[in-house]
This record gives sequence, structure tokens and C-alpha cells, in this order.
Amino acid sequence: MDPTTRVHFLESPLYTDLKTAFQSIIEEKIRNSPSVQQTEVLNPYYYITGLPLPFREGCWCVKSQYEQCRDLESCPCKPRPLMGVNMRLAVCHRDHDEEGNCFERFGAVRDCFDLRNVVEPYFRDILSRRSEPQTPWSQAWKDRLTTSFRGYRISDRVYNHMVNAVCALVDDMVDPFNAGNAGWVPRVHGVLGWYGQPAESCIQELVRRMSQARMDRYVMERPLYQEHQEDLDEE
Repeated sequence: MDPTTRVHFLESPLYTDLKTAFQSIIEEKIRNSPSVQQTEVLNPYYYITGLPLPFREGCWCVKSQYEQCRDLESCPCKPRPLMGVNMRLAVCHRDHDEEGNCFERFGAVRDCFDLRNVVEPYFRDILSRRSEPQTPWSQAWKDRLTTSFRGYRISDRVYNHMVNAVCALVDDMVDPFNAGNAGWVPRVHGVLGWYGQPAESCIQELVRRMSQARMDRYVMERPLYQEHQEDLDEE
């Protein structure tokens, strides 16, 4: 995907609805999970807890610093955070800066995140590295996914590029290990729980959410469109 097409995709209603759909899935997973500390705080910051720690001065598979894995990230016993299995989400009540870093002089360091700022960075990171799926997609999968594209005005010139970009994002949601161990993003894949699930059911859920997102956006935009048309008529 060339830079111009990429910008066009990121500014398109299709991309907007895709983000909204994915956001709603993540929020519902968190809202309904017993592994998440529920709160009435508006837009809380969460942090991951409950994961087994590496041995002191070692890694997850050996206790000795002299025998530990050279790269802790590649330790074969490093836990894969998955909500409901070995990962819980707790609410952080500390003050945070715009990047989500919390302030606690004597407290433990936490990797806090705001749900509102998870989807966009994740999507853009994937698209900065690839704009096509890394695993073969059957035509049936593509047809199922693109049923939700009928309500968008996408030119023939960029249609296939946009289809491939969406497939690349879904591909990573379903199997992040195409990018190696570092591909697992706990606040995304650990919450979503799509890894190991049938791709067809994941695509079906996403299509349903995208259709709802498009309808909601249309309802929100329609009054503005009508108001704009009335202003033009008066002129």
C-alpha cells in the first residue's frame, strides 16, 4: 500500500467503523469478565496483574542469572498473558500523564493503559509494518468480511488495497505469532482472546460489530448532514 492510499484508508469511514467495532468488542470483554476489577470510575486506567514473575535474577525457566535466557522476551516459559487464564486487570487510581504513565514515587512500576487509547496505536503499528495478511485467506473468508463493505463508497482503484489492509489487521488479531513472540500484545490479544479460535467466528463477530458501528455513525451524522443541506438551501 503506497503512502497516499494508506492515508486515504486511515481517513475513511471504513477504518473509523473498524476501530469502533474493535473497541466495542474489547470493552464488552472487559465489562463481562470476572478477571477484571469493575469500577464506576469514568474512563479508568487498567494495569495487568496476576502474572507469574521470573525467578529473582533469573528468567521463568531457570533460577540462576548465569543460566538464564539471554533475552527474557524469548524465554520459552515466559507467560502469555490471557485474561481469565493467568491475567487479571486491576484499576489504577494513581495520577497519569497523557501517555498513561502513572506517578507513584515509592510504588511498583505499572504498565497502565486507557481503553480509549489501545485500538488506534495497535492498528497503526500493524499497518506500518504490513498491509496484507501473512497467512493465506480463503475466498470464503474474504467474501464474509467484505459483506460489510457494501455500505461504503470505495473506488475500484483502492478497493483491493483496503480489503488487504483489513485482512492484515484481522489476521494479527487471530494469530499474532506470525510476528514472533513479540507479536503478542497483552492489552489487545490477552483481552480479545481470539487466538486459537476459529477464524470464521471471529470474522463473523467483527462484521456484526462493524455493521452496528456504521448504523450508529449514520444516525449521528444524519442530523448534521440535514442541517448542512438546510444552510445550503437558505443560501
